[in-house]
Amino acid sequence: MVDAVAGVQAQTETIGRQLARAAVPIVAFVNKCDRPGADALAAAATLRARLGIAALPIAYPWYDAGGALVGVLDVVEPAAVRYGADGEPRREALPEALRDEVFVLRAELCDALAARDERLFELVAAGREPTAAELTRALRAATLVREAVPVVVGAALRGIGVQAALDALVAYLPDPREGPRPSALAPEALGSVPLALPAPSHAAPLVAFVFKVQTARQRDLVFVRVLAGTVRAGESLWNPRIRRMERVLDVLRLHADNVEDVRVAFAGDIVALSGLGSAVTGDTLVAGAEDAPRFPGVLAPLVEAAPVLSLTVEPRDGEEREPLRRALAQLVREDPSFHADEDPHSGQWTARGMGELHLEVTLGRLTREYALAPRIGRPRVTFREALTAGAAGAGAVERALQGHEAGAEVALAIAPAPATVVQFTEGSGVPEGRRAAIAAALTAEAAAGPRFGLPLVGAAVTVTAGRARPGGDAEAVWTQAAVAALRDALRAAAAAGAVAVHEPLVDVVVETPEAFSSSVIGDLQARRAVLGAVESSPGVRRIHARGPLAGFFGYTTALRSLSQGRAVGTLAPAGSGLVPEDELRDRGLGGW
Repeated sequence: MVDAVAGVQAQTETIGRQLARAAVPIVAFVNKCDRPGADALAAAATLRARLGIAALPIAYPWYDAGGALVGVLDVVEPAAVRYGADGEPRREALPEALRDEVFVLRAELCDALAARDERLFELVAAGREPTAAELTRALRAATLVREAVPVVVGAALRGIGVQAALDALVAYLPDPREGPRPSALAPEALGSVPLALPAPSHAAPLVAFVFKVQTARQRDLVFVRVLAGTVRAGESLWNPRIRRMERVLDVLRLHADNVEDVRVAFAGDIVALSGLGSAVTGDTLVAGAEDAPRFPGVLAPLVEAAPVLSLTVEPRDGEEREPLRRALAQLVREDPSFHADEDPHSGQWTARGMGELHLEVTLGRLTREYALAPRIGRPRVTFREALTAGAAGAGAVERALQGHEAGAEVALAIAPAPATVVQFTEGSGVPEGRRAAIAAALTAEAAAGPRFGLPLVGAAVTVTAGRARPGGDAEAVWTQAAVAALRDALRAAAAAGAVAVHEPLVDVVVETPEAFSSSVIGDLQARRAVLGAVESSPGVRRIHARGPLAGFFGYTTALRSLSQGRAVGTLAPAGSGLVPEDELRDRGLGGW
């Protein structure tokens, strides 16, 4: 959706980046063509300039002599569509005064498609006018591979152009058989053994993906996309994650507050299932039984965003503690990007999420849906520690186990890494049967950094040597010696100044009237943001910057105050960045 007056705005760019990452084909609708100052072609041009997509107008707004929007002009099959007082579209011949405008757009459409479609190129080169069917075929092929974006126009509030937009979705976007297929993996070897999904037909074995879990109307609803096969009320499905069958009670189609019991769903459908009490977001559901699932794999799990903000949650009184515990557990089950950990010493929970709005909306449900009123602290940024250089360490343990002397020695090295991985060198001397337990113990120990106990970004841990006391080989002493060696290595890294503190960063894009641009830039710099490009268009400036998330709490409110409510800003995660040592001291974290 693009505003015919403003064109592509900051929020549209955010959606455009998400669509590009997922390689999703696009149809664009230029809305609000009935507004003063609307320019559908200029709005389409901003799609090219700001999103880098090949926007091809296939419709044009139709205005009467007084400048009022009365319908749309179809470029693919040259015709006029008038919307009467009853809102119904009626096709007419093209008005003579607008024929040139429409056929110029049609010629541009033909030229753009002929550059990539050989059949259409031959028609154009022969001087023959392509039919509507030939243009539709070529445009659909280009749209499916994201080489073209059909652009339709209208005014949604008045219903003008909406039918044409829906027709464009059917004509140019892929059905389930044409879209990219999700990757599937063997469950016992996640990430290493790819499997082919069944064809997206009703007769194929059922494969459904759980993308949302929600408690509604006093029951758990599991939202699924049926990728192949059919699912029926009353049948049992196999969940490979929990290795258990679960029975589907109802198959529901939801639209806002309307619920329709459809009893059966087919490949391509998005429905809600009730009765699945153990399914969580990211699960795969297949037909069959434990000993004979009809599809022996799982879909690749969702990529969870790392939490960057945290705050404390505590019950208002003792009676609220248990209901709060159950409510938070349900929220965690529904949203894999939301985390809530209870501290048994303080009696508080630490809630962690992707941002200020995410935590506000999620925790707001405690009051709206669970009738709870817990005390909620202020958001805090999640800082993390990261190694900047390698280090080595050694550990040894001797102890009595069941009346026998047992002992082990372990030496290892650590190095910077984006996630914690544990490996063993050839000839390390660590028995194969002890390696899994040692790796699990080292991974758990590497969760916290050596400087301030903040979460550690990751470490590549290489066990280089190990030996056990003769006759005293026990798993407990191996894991304890490995943990002692890792602690020694982390201490050595901290002593050498090889542990830095990182904080989450955000990319900021602000669209502001030119009169307020100086104030906005000054405010960004005060928040420790580094300015990037500053783009100018008549009366408006787009300011790009990157800065620490900690400096942008409540930024939307501050931006409105600076611009009299006329500026718009968006924030997007931008990874993490180093916190300077002098700033750590200013925050009371001290130096080395």
